[in-house]
Amino acid sequence: MKRIVGIVCAVMITVFGVIPTSHAVTNDFTFTSLHADYYLGADKEGRSTLKTVETIVVNFTSTNQSRHITQTIPKNYDGHSTDLKFVSVTDHNKKAKQFWGTNSGDNEILHITVPNKTSGQQTYVVTYTQRDVTKYVASPGEHEFAWQVGGAEWRQAIPSVSATVYASSNIQPTLNKRVTCMVGSEPCQISEKGNVITASAKNVSAGQSMAIMVGFTAGTFRAYQPNLGDRVTENLPVIIGFAAGVVLVVVGGLLYARKKR
Repeated sequence: MKRIVGIVCAVMITVFGVIPTSHAVTNDFTFTSLHADYYLGADKEGRSTLKTVETIVVNFTSTNQSRHITQTIPKNYDGHSTDLKFVSVTDHNKKAKQFWGTNSGDNEILHITVPNKTSGQQTYVVTYTQRDVTKYVASPGEHEFAWQVGGAEWRQAIPSVSATVYASSNIQPTLNKRVTCMVGSEPCQISEKGNVITASAKNVSAGQSMAIMVGFTAGTFRAYQPNLGDRVTENLPVIIGFAAGVVLVVVGGLLYARKKR
């Protein structure tokens, strides 16, 4: 009987996975600045692509405990997947830093490990890629890249927040120069030069973030199309139900065979 239970447990872990242990978050640091570089383009299908490089500068005030920095990144946008892929997390000298991600609904929470005895000012450079990050807006009739810079979940104020959007050569001709940026109800500073748009804000309060929007002529980007992975995710409840049914049938068969013997 123990063997059967062991088989069932192994099958259940294979089908349903395991739950990772939780990690406590401490906030014994202050932000110095946050800057995001957004490299926006379109692939051969005309679907929007995005490479993001975030530079986070913080100052640690304690050295006597391990902790980590978290960043919330959208893995779903406008009701579909952004095909989020982490590329790297490094310091300012491009030395790799340990990190991991956890699922949180439409977002992925990035956790950057900070070893104990870390003190003073530290820089973390986070690089990741996404696609299908734009959408058509009927009024005013254009495609928009509308993104949130930083995380509203952060419990610390940030003295300086900025972002630069680089429109690739294949979408620059349709850039319509309609750019807005807000922190709450307050506008940001905006500058434009060719295909480069920069926005910045000072003293962003805890729980706030900077929101930037860049407009493009309607038709610049093609709509999202689900790939195989997205179809699997959308049908995951059915797949899990089917797998659970298979497990029950297998277990029932094993128990019946043992009883017959």
